[in-house]
Amino acid sequence: VASSPSLNLSQTGMTIDAWAYLDYNLSSLGGPVVQKDVGSPGYSFAIDSSGYLHFTITYDFGMASHICQAVSSIFLDPEEWKHIAATISFGTSATLNSLGSQTSGDSFGTSTTADIELYIDGLLAGSASCPVESSPANTTPLIIGGDGFGSTFNGMLDEVEIFDRPLPASTIQMIYQAGSRGKCKAQAQLINCPTLSEAGLVVLTVLITTIGGALLTFRRSWSLPRPAGRQSE
Repeated sequence: VASSPSLNLSQTGMTIDAWAYLDYNLSSLGGPVVQKDVGSPGYSFAIDSSGYLHFTITYDFGMASHICQAVSSIFLDPEEWKHIAATISFGTSATLNSLGSQTSGDSFGTSTTADIELYIDGLLAGSASCPVESSPANTTPLIIGGDGFGSTFNGMLDEVEIFDRPLPASTIQMIYQAGSRGKCKAQAQLINCPTLSEAGLVVLTVLITTIGGALLTFRRSWSLPRPAGRQSE
């Protein structure tokens, strides 16, 4: 997906969520879900080879790269559709930077604190809070189901979404509870399903399927309804 300022991680925060199905593979599970940090500061959302969920912010400070990362405390079982989400919010604090001096302020580069929360099937599964000393914004493409270096997601991804703010836990729970019905449509009259006003702006909705590293389908939409193709129940 071509780079856009709306896809960068900014101080307004962000939420990424998706449905993920891990193919059973003894050598490797999961892989990259969303990546926007190829060779530059940015962020990545991934499932590691043991099935644990990761969200990583990479930023430059001085001459070195630094990361802020959250890892889930539980792993995803293979061959099951699971809802995954990460929320990122930013605050400010006086902290020691990597050079050992105290910094404070209200913008990137002056010790902004990132708070990351990870969710699996609507429940909090991990969190982290750490300083981000400079902006992770970049002009690189956003990659779904790959990392730009040949690695691909081992399984299927559906309803990958990026929101322009951190969604509350209650809204993430409603998205999970909606299941294969997707986001609420006015005529559907479903219960416990987030509306556009509750969920915030949907910046990106995609359907991507990979089997054995081969990209089979790709769909991008700027509308709210879920793409067809997943049966989670």
